Amino acid sequence: MSSFIDSLVSFLALGDQDATVDNFGYATSNTGHNDVTGNDSDNFAASGQSSKAGGVFGPGGDATAANSSSNLNISNGSAALLTGSASAVGNVADTQIAQLGGGLLGDQDASVMNFGVADANTGHNDVTGNDSTNTATSHQDASAGGIFGPGDDATAVNSAQNANLSDGTAVLKTGNASAVGNVAETNIFQSAPSFGSGGGIYIGDQEANVYNYGDATANTGHNTVTGNDSTNTATSHQDASAGGIFGPGDDASAVNSSANTNMSDGTAVAQTGDASAVGNVAETNIAQSAPSFGSGGGIYIGDQEANVYNSGSANADTGHNTVTGNDSTNTATSFQDADAGGIFGPGEDATAVNSSTNTNMSDGTAVLETGDASAVGNVAETNIHQEAGDDFDF
Repeated sequence: MSSFIDSLVSFLALGDQDATVDNFGYATSNTGHNDVTGNDSDNFAASGQSSKAGGVFGPGGDATAANSSSNLNISNGSAALLTGSASAVGNVADTQIAQLGGGLLGDQDASVMNFGVADANTGHNDVTGNDSTNTATSHQDASAGGIFGPGDDATAVNSAQNANLSDGTAVLKTGNASAVGNVAETNIFQSAPSFGSGGGIYIGDQEANVYNYGDATANTGHNTVTGNDSTNTATSHQDASAGGIFGPGDDASAVNSSANTNMSDGTAVAQTGDASAVGNVAETNIAQSAPSFGSGGGIYIGDQEANVYNSGSANADTGHNTVTGNDSTNTATSFQDADAGGIFGPGEDATAVNSSTNTNMSDGTAVLETGDASAVGNVAETNIHQEAGDDFDF
């Protein structure tokens, strides 16, 4: 009895063939997300001056009060960023499955899943040549003579020169970004048993499932490049008074002179590399062969099923860039008050002069050149060959 059972089991050869392959990959390559600033300084130049000649009743002779100031801020900045290339590959899989049926009862099942995500980035950079804050200010008060004025001539003079010179250069060049989500080659061969001249019976299913998914993102864009983003303020506050309430005995002169200058220049240059993204590249070959019967014939009961699913998502971006040569804020202002003589005036000639020159000179150059962007969601080649038996196929 035992030998009979052993022979029967050997003849039937009960058993399933099951192969499962899962490949998962995630890759990130980054040379971006950089913040580069050439000049981020705060510069402040100020003069506070007070000049008085004579007392309450004024001097006996001539009186002269003079203030002279020169305030200068020179701010320059350069920022250069050169990123290397970024390359990311999520998953690369080569799968070979061969299931050769030698039994009479049993299923052949092969399942392959390939999943890959890749992100390559050289962008999202912030490059600023000059982001400084510059302030040049003069506060001046010149008074010649007292309440009753001097005995003779009275002269009060304020002279101020305030200047901000701000320049900035920003240069950005990103490397190329290449991302591939999933690259898969799958070969599945399922073969049922071959019977000799005596024929036979085969009961079993052949099932092959292949799932390929890839997501790729390549980015060299989303950059902000600014040559000059400085804030410049040049201001003069001047008050000149010659003589007192009753004025001087002779001539009186009150003079205010100011020159406020802001010179701001900026250059921004951005060149992005190429961006290439491929979501999924798959080659799938499936061959399913039913049993072969000899002259005695046979019976085959089973299904052949092959399912292939390919999905890919790709995004390549070299845009969304902001390039500004000069975005500075410039203010040049003079506040002046000149008074020669008092309520009753001077004894002779009286001269009150305010002279102001306020200048803002702002210039900027911006240049942008983006690389090429190429995105491919899915590239798939699928070959399925299903061959039934040579006798019965249910």
